[in-house]
Amino acid sequence: EEEPCATWSGYLELWRKHLDEIVDHPKVIQAMKSQFHLSADLYSLKQLLAFPLSRLGRHTHPFLEPSDFVQSLSFMQQDPRALLLRDVSVLELCLVVAMKRVLDLTNEESCNFEMIYDEYKKFLTSHHSHSMSFFGKPVAMKAFESLVSIGVVQNIDSGRLSSGGRKTLKEYQPMVLLVTSKQIGDVIKNYPNCPTDIIQWNARKSLA
Repeated sequence: EEEPCATWSGYLELWRKHLDEIVDHPKVIQAMKSQFHLSADLYSLKQLLAFPLSRLGRHTHPFLEPSDFVQSLSFMQQDPRALLLRDVSVLELCLVVAMKRVLDLTNEESCNFEMIYDEYKKFLTSHHSHSMSFFGKPVAMKAFESLVSIGVVQNIDSGRLSSGGRKTLKEYQPMVLLVTSKQIGDVIKNYPNCPTDIIQWNARKSLA
């Protein structure tokens, strides 16, 4: 690999030469085309260039590389909420799968925590898993609230009142899931040491 020159003028000369070469590289051209089809505005182009430029260092990473553009495009195409799921606990992941299954079963757009917890409890008690611990409702509610706080789950009517004029208890407030089944599947596929029971549970069809 070509070493950068010791002098600033020498480095600039190599930079210009390298830049002329990289703009014609097939991987860079493909990344630019892919981003253009997603969004043709100048702001999106700046976003695509931000990661490659941030990696530059005269001695550590002196020139732009095609892989920088490929990686930058990959970052831009990922859904932020799906990325958040990568760091959730096993319990939180279970609650996401349970919610997805409840929504599939009821064919509704929303459900509440009680329904989700019942599905989670049914899964754990029916499988007698040795690799997973069963958590009571207070702990599960804390985990569920964490999913709400990071934007994976959303309360769609926090101000709703019950028939008696009182605010609906948080266990019964309608919630929507903001990640898709495919995104959940992708997260489970890449989740470190994901319990086999969760993988099979997510893949199994919901039956009434």
